Amino acid sequence: MTRYVLHLGAHRTGSTSLQTVLDGLSQEIAPAKVLTPPRPDKRSTATIREVLGDAVRAHRSRNPLTRWTGLRRSRTDLAALTGGADRVILSEEMLLGPAFKRDGRGLYPEADARLRAARALLRDSPERLHLTIRSYASFIVSVYAMRAVFAGNLPPFDQIAQRLCDPEAGWPDLIDVIQRVFPGTPLHIAVLEDTRLEDRVRDLLGDWARIEEIRDPGGVNAAPTTEAIRAALSMSRGAYDPDCLVADHAGGTRFDPLETADKERLSQRYQNDLDRLRRRGDLVWVSRP
Repeated sequence: MTRYVLHLGAHRTGSTSLQTVLDGLSQEIAPAKVLTPPRPDKRSTATIREVLGDAVRAHRSRNPLTRWTGLRRSRTDLAALTGGADRVILSEEMLLGPAFKRDGRGLYPEADARLRAARALLRDSPERLHLTIRSYASFIVSVYAMRAVFAGNLPPFDQIAQRLCDPEAGWPDLIDVIQRVFPGTPLHIAVLEDTRLEDRVRDLLGDWARIEEIRDPGGVNAAPTTEAIRAALSMSRGAYDPDCLVADHAGGTRFDPLETADKERLSQRYQNDLDRLRRRGDLVWVSRP
């Protein structure tokens, strides 16, 4: 039986840098296998994101036969990606789905359905789960910026700012969802502001491999500028190359649309939620050595 460790993201918490490091270590941690999603240097490569997407669609079907055949096909595709490895590190932000709805509501509103599809795909619970969280204010702004450029089909920020700045759920709610789907599975939590990339990579690897040096690739998947976002919102999806658009406007203005009052309110909510989470005894906290 394949043993999995799942890194769930979240979005804009250094996941791409972590995945870049993991892919670079693939030979050093062999025979364990690393599965990561597409990024600018591997857009045309078959990745775990496609398999997970197919599994989600199959799992949502109301037709039992469609659901069974779809999951069976997804499991075959997953086996091809793992190559028969008995240990697999799977890092994919879309295991949780989109961070919010198109109108700005929710915090990972599809997480429950997508995680249940992932569990059906894997057949059993993974060995460990990992999640990195960050301040709500910076998270909301950064996720909006990336989604506006790479996914498109979003209203301007100010039209949905009220919902984005008053999320219906927070990190404790998402963690509750994860634990309901994977009861009893150790859940490791990293706070982006308090941990280094090296800390998160080593915690994810656990005792699978002893890597002497882990270097932060730096500058990976930088947030789009205000000018890049404005250009993306003025065009229809598919009418431009997102990577090129981000690069063309890289020297623009930092996207910072929140009012001071919103930042302070979100910062206080984040601190309150962190305090709540740290009082719980069912989480493993990633920290600097």
